[in-house]
Amino acid sequence: MLTPQLAVVWFLYVVRCHGSPLRQTINCGGQAFLNFGRTEYFASPNYPSPYGRGLHCHWMAVSPYFTAMKLKCETFNTASSEDCSVDSFYFSKVGDFFMRDGKIYCGTGSLEVTTNANYFSVRFLSQNSHPNTHTGFQCSVTVVLPDGGKEISIPNTIPPSKPAPIISPPAPQSSSCECGVKGPSRIVGGQESGINEWPWQVGLEYVPNMAIICGATLISTQWVLTAAHCVQQFAIQDLKLRLGEHDKTSNHESAYTIEKTIEHVVIHPEFDALSIDNNIALLKMDTPVTLNDGIRPICLPFSYVSENLSGQVGTVTGWGTTQFEGNLSNVLREVEVPILTTSECMQYTFNTITITDNMICTYEEGKDACQGDSGGPLQWKKNNRWYLMGLVSMGEGCANVNSPGVYSKITNYLNWIQQQTAVPFCSPA
Repeated sequence: MLTPQLAVVWFLYVVRCHGSPLRQTINCGGQAFLNFGRTEYFASPNYPSPYGRGLHCHWMAVSPYFTAMKLKCETFNTASSEDCSVDSFYFSKVGDFFMRDGKIYCGTGSLEVTTNANYFSVRFLSQNSHPNTHTGFQCSVTVVLPDGGKEISIPNTIPPSKPAPIISPPAPQSSSCECGVKGPSRIVGGQESGINEWPWQVGLEYVPNMAIICGATLISTQWVLTAAHCVQQFAIQDLKLRLGEHDKTSNHESAYTIEKTIEHVVIHPEFDALSIDNNIALLKMDTPVTLNDGIRPICLPFSYVSENLSGQVGTVTGWGTTQFEGNLSNVLREVEVPILTTSECMQYTFNTITITDNMICTYEEGKDACQGDSGGPLQWKKNNRWYLMGLVSMGEGCANVNSPGVYSKITNYLNWIQQQTAVPFCSPA
């Protein structure tokens, strides 16, 4: 009998799509774009013979907007355990490659389930510690109409097919700059941040379960930046923004905590959901926020587009896990990390990530962003002001040896941000 378990996992292997069919990657897994009515197949390695141990496989597919994908595994035979910890077959109904909504299956039987969106994501892990006699699985993926073929409404989070019209951006102003002024550090040398120490830190909340699923950054009284992959799969009414927050489990530690409704989502028109290039999105709140000691925007680096950040120290903040596949943090945490330039990052070997000029990295063994930190800020201090230099985007594991964390490079998107927001951002000297 198949055993399902709920999973909260940040799956860090990102695969790229150049067409179908599903192809093998370095270990196992594959990726494809599937048209409506198309069916593709995948199976565990060596099927129908027993699969190997120590496997880490990921299958991912994308279908046209407003379609769904049906997964059907008529034969399924993996090691069974109470918590599916020996062999784990993860499936996300929203096609989330981070498996934040994932269920885990193991055992013997059959499986049939349909996605809620046009993204498909399955992950399979087998442990090294147990001998294997199980034959694994053979599954099909078919593109279908969602919700039983009923007519569906168009979600507000889908990016337009053409870039938004260019608005002539106002020039950054230097007077009355309230950006980038950090609160006091109340915990010296610790990993937990001080309460309201980072007043531009925003939590992206998934309304159905009130969980903070990603980080974000306040850049003006009405606009927030986050990673595109954090919002692309969700309807706008299922997301809210939490500002002035520190401890997610308490209503009393911060006097400034508020929730805001999102009025509009702007995903970068060249965002690639499989390569994760141009992983950036703007969120507009329904009304402006009142700035105070707990809610204040970070500065954008208009004056530091050509700054050489090699070896300089940045700070990453978020409510993410403290280790890969660990528990999410209840309190906002911070970590200082050395910044790598794009060219320095390209010197590292990644299994599944292609570094582009739209990315920068950080690396120090044992220090990294992790699951749940996606979309949050990589901030950098200059002349007593803090600037947003990156957004947490992806990585392979958390703080692994010779595995940098990867961030969207904010300096590449300053013109796009101005064009979309038409906000007169200040630019401190």
